[in-house]
Amino acid sequence: TAAQEVKFYMTANYPDDLNLSSAARFIKGPKTYAITSSVERAGQQLKIFDVTPEGIKNSYSPVFDVQAPDAVAPVVAITSPADGAKLNSLSVAVTGTVVDESAVTLTVNGEAVAVVDGAFETTLTFTGEGDTVIYAKATDPFDNVGDATVSITIDKTKPVFANMTPADAADIIEQKPAISVDVTDALAGVDTTSIIMTVDADTVVATLTAVTDGYAVAYTPTTDLDGGLHTVTIEAADLAGNAAYDTTSFTVSVVSTKEIALAAGYNLVSVPVDPVDATTIG
Repeated sequence: TAAQEVKFYMTANYPDDLNLSSAARFIKGPKTYAITSSVERAGQQLKIFDVTPEGIKNSYSPVFDVQAPDAVAPVVAITSPADGAKLNSLSVAVTGTVVDESAVTLTVNGEAVAVVDGAFETTLTFTGEGDTVIYAKATDPFDNVGDATVSITIDKTKPVFANMTPADAADIIEQKPAISVDVTDALAGVDTTSIIMTVDADTVVATLTAVTDGYAVAYTPTTDLDGGLHTVTIEAADLAGNAAYDTTSFTVSVVSTKEIALAAGYNLVSVPVDPVDATTIG
């Protein structure tokens, strides 16, 4: 049987009572009607009835409550990750909530996501590192739109160490050398609480000075280093949790001096014209 269009007529007998009637006389089979109302007064009622060929008026139950159109947008919140989060994975778990009187459709970065009991969760996969956003948008049946946005940074790259002083394998004579290294991270930034410097396996208290994308880490021994090989280690992590480690070594050559007593006379002519290394004199 072909579908049949049924026209309804609405009349208001009283300010708060609306009657919905149809001119159709005979409709076979179950009667299912989709009713869309633009009535702005909440609490009014619609009663459906028809009139038989004999003029008998039949009322149908149930009675429908006419609700005022929903003009309130859904309230959307992204609970994780937090705004400004630094992450070290291209796969990001996203959770949040939606509050609305009606069922909503939700998308997160354009992908449809189910809302269950006012909450949602999904996993987004990004294609590369850098700053990006997570955008959640909810639409209710009345086309009211609510949304939420958080900004995040994805960083999978470890911090970089540069400008190590003394240089690796250097041979120096200074027994209180200035020891320093630059620690940088261009994306998430350096976590200053993670920086640890050791000299010959002893953790030292280094000073931090801001440089582009990071810090110069510096330490000067308060007592003379012994002659020989010395090892410096540096470790640090960025704010996304990527950790890095490096080590370098240098040698301190201690020059010893001796006093030579010279007496006038024969000994004077034994002094060489050219300077000599005192360490070679027995």
